[in-house]
Amino acid sequence: GLFDNHDYLLKLDVRRDDLGYINAGYKEYRVWYDNTGGFFPKNAQWFDLYGDQAFAIDRSNIWFETGLTLPNLPEFIFRYERLTRDGEKDSTSWGDTTLTSGFGTRSIVPTFWQIDEKRDIFALNMKHKVKDTSFGVGARYELATQDDGLYIRRRPDETATNRYITQREVLNSDNFSVHGFQETDFGEGTMFTTSYAFTTLDSDIGGSRIYGAGFDAPYIPAFPNAQAGDTGFINLAGGSKINQHVATLNYITVPWEDVSLVLALRIDDSKIDGVSTFQTSSVAAGPTPTLTRTNIVDDEERLNVAQKMEVRYNGVADWLFYARADWEQGKGDWIGNQTTVDTGVQTIFWDTDIERFAQKYTLGSNWYPMKEVNTALQYYLRLRETDYSFSRDSTINSATSGNRYPMYITSQEKLTHDVNFRVTSRPCPKVTMVSRYDFQLNKRDNGVGSLETVESGDTRTHILSQNITVTPISRLYMQGNVSWTFSETDTQADERTGAAIDQTWDSLNSYWYASFLTGYALTEKTDITAQYSFYRAYDYLDQ
Repeated sequence: GLFDNHDYLLKLDVRRDDLGYINAGYKEYRVWYDNTGGFFPKNAQWFDLYGDQAFAIDRSNIWFETGLTLPNLPEFIFRYERLTRDGEKDSTSWGDTTLTSGFGTRSIVPTFWQIDEKRDIFALNMKHKVKDTSFGVGARYELATQDDGLYIRRRPDETATNRYITQREVLNSDNFSVHGFQETDFGEGTMFTTSYAFTTLDSDIGGSRIYGAGFDAPYIPAFPNAQAGDTGFINLAGGSKINQHVATLNYITVPWEDVSLVLALRIDDSKIDGVSTFQTSSVAAGPTPTLTRTNIVDDEERLNVAQKMEVRYNGVADWLFYARADWEQGKGDWIGNQTTVDTGVQTIFWDTDIERFAQKYTLGSNWYPMKEVNTALQYYLRLRETDYSFSRDSTINSATSGNRYPMYITSQEKLTHDVNFRVTSRPCPKVTMVSRYDFQLNKRDNGVGSLETVESGDTRTHILSQNITVTPISRLYMQGNVSWTFSETDTQADERTGAAIDQTWDSLNSYWYASFLTGYALTEKTDITAQYSFYRAYDYLDQ
C-alpha cells in the first residue's frame, strides 16, 4: 500500500493441486491527469481555470475466483469481478476563445470529464481433454453503469459571451455471451482448432447538453449569454440491441520438412438495432432557443469473412523466411431515419449498402549470423477499399447542393507500403542494443457525391529508434531509448485557388523522444527505480 496515494493491493491465493484453488483480492490505484489546455504562441495566451485542482481517476478492482481441478475430470472455473472508475480527467474537446490579439477564434480552453463508471462481471468456464483433443465451453454476464459528465468553458473572461456547458452521458447495459472451442493435436506439428461465440448486448442511454451560467446548471430556455449556433439537447432516452455470431477455423501443419503452413478462417455476423429520442435546443439568433422533439431509428447488419495463409521456411542455416497473406470481405446494410415528432416529417433518411475489401501481403526474414547478433527485415502492402451505394437518401448530392449529409461519401481507398529493419546485438554479455528503422507510405483516395475520386492525402513517415540496455552488476540495470520521427503529408487541397487559396498547407511533423530508466535491487523484495523522459516536437509553423 502507498498510503494517501490511493494505491493499494490485497490478494489471497490458496491452492491444492489435486482439488482446486481460491483466488481473491482488491486493487486500487490512481492515475493523474493534466488540468491545463492549449497554448496560443501569437500572444502567449493560455487559461489557468482550475488552479491547484488535481485531476485524477481512481480505478479499483475487486475479484473472487475459484476453480475445481480434480485429476482426469473436467476443470470448472467461476469468477466474479467488479471494476470502477471515479474522478476527473482532462479532455481534448477544448473550448474556444477570441482573446488572441486579433488572430481569430482558437480552441485552447481546458475542459474535463467527471467519470463515474462501474462494471460487474460473472463468468463460468469448463474445459477438459480427451486423448489428443481439448474442448471447453463458457458463459459470461456483464452489467455496466455509466454516469459521466463533460464540462466545457466557452469564451471565458469575455463578459457577454462567457458560458458553461455541461454534457451528461448516462449508459446502462447488460451483456451476455457464450462460447466454445476445440483443439486437436494430430502430432508431427499438425493441429486443428475451432471456436464459436454468441454475444447479445442491450443498452439504455440518457443525458443532456445544457448551456448555463455555471456547471451543472438547470435548463433555462432564454440563457442571456447564448450565442447563435449553440446547440444542446435535453431528455435523451433510448437504447440499442446487438446480436453477434463469430466462428473461427485454424489449421496448422508441416507438409514438408522445414516448411510450416497456417490456414485460418473467421466469420463475423452481427445485427444492430437502435432508437433514441430527445429534444434539441438550437439557437439561431439571440438568446432564445428553438426546442425540437426528435426521434432517430437505425438498423444495421454486417457480415465479415476473413482468411489468412502463412508459410514459414527454415531450411537455410541461420535463416527464417516467411510470407503471409490476409484477406477480408465485408457486406453491410444500414437503414435509418430522423423524424421531427411534432410534425411527423422525416428530416433525414438513408438506406446504404456497404461493401468492403481489405488485403495485406507480408514478406519477411530473420537472420542469425552469430550468437550475439540477429536481424529482421519485413515489408508489407495493405489495401482497403470501401464502396457505398444509396437506394434511399434524403439529400441531393449534386454539385450545387448545399447539404449532402448523410449520403455523401461514395468510396474510400487506403494504400499502405511499410518497410522496417531491425538489428539486435550483444557486443558484450552485459550490453544489449536494438536498432530499428521504419518507412511507411500511406495514400488515401476519396470519392464524394458526383465528384470524381481524388487523392486526399499522401503521407510519408520515417522512424529511427535506438535502445540500449546495460546491466553492469546483477543488482543494477540501465536502459536508454531515443527515437526520431519525421512525417510529411501532401494534400491536393493546397493547390486550390480563389476563395480557398492558402487555406490548407502540406503538413510537416518532426519530433524527438528520449527516455532513461535505471533500477537497483536493494533486497530480494525491494527495488528502487528512477526514470526521465524528454519529448520535443517541431510542428508549429508561423503562418
